[in-house]
Amino acid sequence: MNIRQKTSSILITILVFCLFSLTSNSQKSYLFESGKMTISGTSTLHDWVSEVTQINFEGKVLADNQNMASINIEEVSLSIPVLGIKSTKGKGMDKKTYDALKSEEHANIECKLSDFSIKQTGNSYTIDANGQLTIAGMTKTLSLNLTAQFTEHGTLLFKGRKALKMTDFNIKPPKALLGTLKTGDDITIDFTVSMKAGLNPSN
Repeated sequence: MNIRQKTSSILITILVFCLFSLTSNSQKSYLFESGKMTISGTSTLHDWVSEVTQINFEGKVLADNQNMASINIEEVSLSIPVLGIKSTKGKGMDKKTYDALKSEEHANIECKLSDFSIKQTGNSYTIDANGQLTIAGMTKTLSLNLTAQFTEHGTLLFKGRKALKMTDFNIKPPKALLGTLKTGDDITIDFTVSMKAGLNPSN
């Protein structure tokens, strides 16, 4: 290899290194900012909705809001205190919920997600994730479909919905009014998670 070829090779190496550094440094850590989650279902008398008032989040997302193709999600876990679930129907419904979820023995609902498959669709992402969900001491495998999009304020917003059956977790659907009011087995969980850009991951 002559001097010209060596010089050209070195320049190419330096250029590739610089481009890689720029790409890596453009990613930032997106950390949990806020979340909203509801649990809804039916009964023989009326539909019902309970709000999750506390979400403990662990995990990190690496993303670049200038480059929609640049996103990486590490393992994510959620812990939801059962006593933080509040019904629009009042304390009576709350007590039924806590009893059904065996809150004294199992204080938290736990969810761990991994194995993320991410696809870009226009200005948003579709994300398939797998993991484990533990409710009332019973753990089941979980598949979840999410969407994600950068907002005009630069935050990263995740949305999703999951249908579940109480009996899959050995939960007896609550009853009230001497058994004349019975809740349905099917429930739907809707959630939104907002993440805010933090420091460069190398910092």
